[in-house]
Amino acid sequence: MPPTRRPLQAVALLAAGLATVPYLVLKFAWLGGSTVGMTSAADHAEMTGTRFVVGNMITVALMLTALAFLVALTRPWARRVPASLVLALGGGATGLLAPILV
Repeated sequence: MPPTRRPLQAVALLAAGLATVPYLVLKFAWLGGSTVGMTSAADHAEMTGTRFVVGNMITVALMLTALAFLVALTRPWARRVPASLVLALGGGATGLLAPILV
């Protein structure tokens, strides 16, 4: 018989997934040319530059990867996910966050 998910686990999974929605909406809006959150025309001009467009696309890809990882690790078949993949994603996330924490 498959293990059942406890209500607290289901709420935590839902909360983690929903926490990404505002970030993704904002990134997709900026990639679509929206000026939401910008206070001047210079801000908009800067956000349409190659550096920011590529950066926004990368962060969207990272967030979608995190969501896929979140879903994958909450399913029974997650035990078959290679440990090297888990280590690479966890190490990559740690490496990206380390400069912020320092």
